Amino acid sequence: MKILHTADWHLGQTFYEYSRHDEHVRFLDWLCRLIKERKIDVLLVAGDVFDGPNPSAESQRLYYSFLRRVTTECPMGRARDMMRIEPAHRSASA
Repeated sequence: MKILHTADWHLGQTFYEYSRHDEHVRFLDWLCRLIKERKIDVLLVAGDVFDGPNPSAESQRLYYSFLRRVTTECPMGRARDMMRIEPAHRSASA
């Protein structure tokens, strides 16, 4: 079984008022290609997927488009093959 561990994507992050959206798009494209090429069985995402507790619609669209793409195009092909672990520092009110 091949497991790919990733962490802290921080989708929606800006860096000194510079949007990192294009970087995130390229990262998720690369990640999908890597999963296909290496025939990854499980994708583990630990930590922050989004940069804050209230992600923008654009960030959510990017994330859910990636999920749809990776579960239809990639060998794992089943949503249960992706595991997400929330960071310990996130409170329910955050």
